[in-house]
Amino acid sequence: LQAQTESGDTELLQAVLRALSQASQSPLAAATALEKTCKAAAVDQAGVPPLQRLVEWVQKWHHDLLLAAYHQPARYFRQEQKQLDQLARSSDLRQLLGFGKTLLSYRTQSRTTVNVRLFLEGLLQSYAQQFPQPGAAHG
Repeated sequence: LQAQTESGDTELLQAVLRALSQASQSPLAAATALEKTCKAAAVDQAGVPPLQRLVEWVQKWHHDLLLAAYHQPARYFRQEQKQLDQLARSSDLRQLLGFGKTLLSYRTQSRTTVNVRLFLEGLLQSYAQQFPQPGAAHG
């Protein structure tokens, strides 16, 4: 996937990957850092705004997580296979499948005028919920 991104997108893609890796510990801090990079990014050559590209990459990450849950190789983030496998083992498959539906909603919202910070906070909190924290109460 990284080879497919435009040169200006590399920074945004790396920020998305950092935010996803930090989201389970601190989704709000991850959203704050990602917001800065997202706002600094430009519309790509095809006219797609950064927020839409960001959601598309999260959807691809989610797709690879589902593949990892079924012990299949990643399609988009091959270099992150080890991390995807670890995350897949710590997630609940039903929740992960449900997160796909949530992502469709975020994709629709990304095409409208939204508060970027609130949007990213919600997205990363939803993502973080896929991975139970050690010592968290199960209800």
